[in-house]
Amino acid sequence: VASSKFSDKNELMKIIPSYDGAIITSNIPFDRQVIDRANNLKVISRFGVGFDRIDVSAATERDIYVTNTPVLTNTVADLVFGLIFAVARNISIADAYIKSGSWKEREERTKFTGFDISEKALGIIGLGRVGSLVAKRALGFDMSVSYYDVIRYKELEASMHITFCSLKEVLAHSDIIS
Repeated sequence: VASSKFSDKNELMKIIPSYDGAIITSNIPFDRQVIDRANNLKVISRFGVGFDRIDVSAATERDIYVTNTPVLTNTVADLVFGLIFAVARNISIADAYIKSGSWKEREERTKFTGFDISEKALGIIGLGRVGSLVAKRALGFDMSVSYYDVIRYKELEASMHITFCSLKEVLAHSDIIS
């Protein structure tokens, strides 16, 4: 059963006794109350990092395996860069404009030019697994990178030549924020 199919815990509790496995994709908690009703459950997997919303102790007592599927960090970092390109180059706005039939040949060639991301300042809020991969990609475009996080990553700062700043500084001095 995938928990995203249910809108609330009561609905999940009604059907959980008949399932052998569960993939948690929503905010519905797999707490002791749910686990105690899960007569056949052998595995609980959370789609994401960590075991938020799973009572691991209750599952362990019942010999139910608890696992997770970490976020696909490279995929997310690639998507971040795809969105940076889309915004910098007005891709979705230009696409909608062309599809609307408003386009006139050569009339407005530069209307959607946008800007180069090369040599721009990228500010990253949160330099965890995804944030550090976004920083790495940014360096390939000769971008300067500053970041804010509740944790300071001095080794990454030194190895990637990125700068730790306050949130206010990152927001004030970045051309692009992620």
